[in-house]
Amino acid sequence: MPSLQGHAAVYIQVVPLPNGRPVSSQDFKHFVIPENFKPAQVLNSLKWPDHHLTTNRKLHFSIAKDNDDVHFEIDSLTGDLFLSKELDYETASHFLLQVIIKDYSNNPPQNSTVFLSIDVEDQNDHSPCFQDDFVVIGVEENVPVGTLVYTFDAKDGDGSFLNSKIQYSLEMSNMGKNPFLIHPSYGILTTAFPLDRENIHSVILTVSAADQAINLTDRRLDSLAVKIVILDINDNSPSFISSSLSYIMEDVEVGFLVHRIIAEDPDEGRNGQVTYHILSGNENKAFALDKIT
Repeated sequence: MPSLQGHAAVYIQVVPLPNGRPVSSQDFKHFVIPENFKPAQVLNSLKWPDHHLTTNRKLHFSIAKDNDDVHFEIDSLTGDLFLSKELDYETASHFLLQVIIKDYSNNPPQNSTVFLSIDVEDQNDHSPCFQDDFVVIGVEENVPVGTLVYTFDAKDGDGSFLNSKIQYSLEMSNMGKNPFLIHPSYGILTTAFPLDRENIHSVILTVSAADQAINLTDRRLDSLAVKIVILDINDNSPSFISSSLSYIMEDVEVGFLVHRIIAEDPDEGRNGQVTYHILSGNENKAFALDKIT
């Protein structure tokens, strides 16, 4: 079975027990275990102090019953420590076990205690996650550069800083200059230059959230499709596209079509609807103008 002996380290310190008796550095051992370590594997063949390993000694190893933890088991004959349940850094990142060594070579048997301090090393086993798969956002044209459009908030369930630290980026699906910027750390989407609905009606973006695991190959990400609709404001005036000249014979019948006046407005909806009115020159009411056509 694989071993983590290379991860073992011993604290050079003295730890006081509740009863006041100090624990020497020989009685206190420290281990670091990866979060993805599999149950039934040997964590470490505990390097017990030499006075425990004298030949022909009958030793019995056990974990103190008051340690209410089911993640670890110890071989009562060899002192090998096993993982019996999967670890989850986000649930518990540190364990302190009390191992009791009973020496039956003496009469009566003698007990000694070793404390095991076990730290769980976080693995990047969670991916960033957006709450939605697709969002539609509306923003008015001609808003100032730097206007807040939306704030993205992806979550990552990892416990350590870099494994859960998220960096945002965006790509524009349709070709052209991207009119938006995103803050890599805070996910704030802002306008990069003035928007003109008459030139761009909508923009399709892909927003990505990637964690910052130390190893690039371990990094995880999630993506979100975003449609930004440019909302129209009444920023254009109607313009006439028909001729400004018309000819009519005298004595034509009342109701005769004199001229078709056509004006256009590039704005959208009600902002682009045109109505017609005679402002001057028709004092004797010789002409009638349909305000719609």
